[in-house]
Amino acid sequence: MQQPTSAVRILQFNGSNFMKLRPFALEFDDQDNLVVIGGDNAQGKTAMLMLIQAIFGGADELPDEPIRDGCEKAYGEAVLSNGITVKRVITRKGTRLIVTDESGEPVTSPQAAMNKLLGALAFDPLAFANSKPAEQRETLKRLVGLDFTDIDADRSKLFNLRHDVKKQRDQLVAQTGALHADVPDTEINVAEAVSEMQKIAEAKAARATASSEATTAQNNVTVAQNDLTATEGACALDLEAAEQVVKQAELAVEKAKADLKACVDTNARVVAERKHLINVATQGAQQAAEALEAMPEPDESRVAELQALVETSAETNAKVRENKANAERQQQAKDLAGKIRDIENKMDSIDEDKAAQLRNADFPVEGLAFDAEGVTYNGLPFSQASTAEQLRVSVAMAIALNPTLRVLLIKDGSLLDDKSMKTVAEMARDAGMQVFMERVGQGDEVRIIIDDGRVTDVEADTPADKT
Repeated sequence: MQQPTSAVRILQFNGSNFMKLRPFALEFDDQDNLVVIGGDNAQGKTAMLMLIQAIFGGADELPDEPIRDGCEKAYGEAVLSNGITVKRVITRKGTRLIVTDESGEPVTSPQAAMNKLLGALAFDPLAFANSKPAEQRETLKRLVGLDFTDIDADRSKLFNLRHDVKKQRDQLVAQTGALHADVPDTEINVAEAVSEMQKIAEAKAARATASSEATTAQNNVTVAQNDLTATEGACALDLEAAEQVVKQAELAVEKAKADLKACVDTNARVVAERKHLINVATQGAQQAAEALEAMPEPDESRVAELQALVETSAETNAKVRENKANAERQQQAKDLAGKIRDIENKMDSIDEDKAAQLRNADFPVEGLAFDAEGVTYNGLPFSQASTAEQLRVSVAMAIALNPTLRVLLIKDGSLLDDKSMKTVAEMARDAGMQVFMERVGQGDEVRIIIDDGRVTDVEADTPADKT
């Protein structure tokens, strides 16, 4: 891999009183691709890497106590291959960034100028390779600008909701029995059946009453006719007796005539009354007959059927209620099944959205991706790759993530064996990278030794320690 034309490296690195570090000055050239910082534990190796990170990254990269005990301020300065000088001054009150261009003129908005250079300087490939799958996934997501926190939370809610809805549906299905085929759709209304039987009985009684009334009316007609005949006969006898009296007692003729007239009048009135009664009785009989004729014949065959319905109503109605409850549960289960499909469609939409974002994401190394468990490489879990492959991929990620400022920082370099060290050195050389790595010890690979904060450049003609 050729070094990009816009690549920037550190040519000079100075610092003083940062954490345990004492004043130092270092120089590098294009051949210094792997700068190993050695020494015993707790001597200041990590502080040097942190100072590089603080120079470019700003106050957020500073530790809680950045200034060495007994000092009032600290600083770090890097002269870059593009002529820019970056200096970070740290006091007890805060920090200040000073950036000058190749002519020594101050650069306005110095942190903005640094942000253009910075890639992922804080990304440690070795730390990434040795971290847990979940941590690797979060790191990679952050590096490629993918944040699935919200949509993962939404999907989790949908997943839980689907579980609850499925549970409700399964409970309904378990509670739903077979429908009774031998019962009507609605319950038997016992009150209506009893009422109908009462109406039939009342109609039967009404017909009996009407028939009796018709018979009585006809009898009344017969009685009235008999009374008329008797009255006419009595009148005839009275006339005959009167005539005899007239003949026998001419002296009483006038009185007899008067009695006769009165009798005739009385007979006429009685006959008229009897005829009127006959007419009334006839009309009553006719009306009763007409009413009887108009009355419908009651369907007494329905009585037995209604009685059977009443006797079986409790069992039948219980089955009808069971059918209704089962039908309602079936419909509810159907509705819940539709709700489950809607939820699953939303989950599929989220999955498709995530897949689209993953497809469109600019991963630093081809073949890298991540799933719910962690990072994958060429479709397999990253943890299944060999240690050497994990290291190569992690370093390649760091190289790709720092396209302009070609500087990498690696802590815990002691974890690498000689072969792995060689791999890092070769990759750094091929990519034109400048790797600063801390490593316990003072082996042949060590370029800078730190002892109680004092810095020594083993390849320089003069010590790096400026004290």
